[in-house]
Amino acid sequence: LNFSGKLNVKPPDSIYTTTRVEQHDRLTVSDTAGNVNWYMMIDKEAGECQFRDPEWSTHANYVVALRAYDLDGSKACENLDYGIFAARMSDKKKFWFYTKGIGEFATPHVWVGEDALDRTDSTDAASDSTVEGFFGTKNVRLTYVTKKDEIVFVDFANGGLKKAVTLKKPAGRSSWSIDSPLISPDGNFVVYNMVENSTTWEAYIQELSATSTAVKIEQETGMMSAPAQPHWFAFGGRLFVLWAE
Repeated sequence: LNFSGKLNVKPPDSIYTTTRVEQHDRLTVSDTAGNVNWYMMIDKEAGECQFRDPEWSTHANYVVALRAYDLDGSKACENLDYGIFAARMSDKKKFWFYTKGIGEFATPHVWVGEDALDRTDSTDAASDSTVEGFFGTKNVRLTYVTKKDEIVFVDFANGGLKKAVTLKKPAGRSSWSIDSPLISPDGNFVVYNMVENSTTWEAYIQELSATSTAVKIEQETGMMSAPAQPHWFAFGGRLFVLWAE
């Protein structure tokens, strides 16, 4: 939640409060009728301060987000550091890609291969500690934005974190910030915005490769603005990108 106060949803239980809500204190999935179908609260006893930037993975059973904790161990949560985790929707278990050292604007995204085995309600804690055990496949890919405003790509079927790749930024845009890279349904590309300021931005598609060059999605005649918040969808064996103007 990027706000605090009262929530106009129907809670599933007494744990999910709808009044005096704190900013960034939970992840929530609700339907169009306002029913809360799934949620995860921060664990204050474990030192968790907030969640940020949740994004569904390409597999419906997994969501990825940032978790913040206070570097000084203070409950005031003023000196924050962030990590990246995936949550399994079916049993609310977490898998940590990074526990610390990540920026607050990392906007992570995860791709999970179609060969993923059903890990619903897994009771094997040892297995859940590995990528293959948690997701049911080694074919898992992660992207996120570093504190230097660069996209990092991690392929867990090919070296994992030790062989993470940094994508080249578009030419002439070294000072622009990167916003919300999203991996394509086939796991081979990423789409994202580059932002100079609140009125100037561009959208790009780029192959997930250390040698790839970003391809700009041009603003064509008749468009109200440059493409904003680009997203993927697949249909009929083809990939498409949609965006807002």
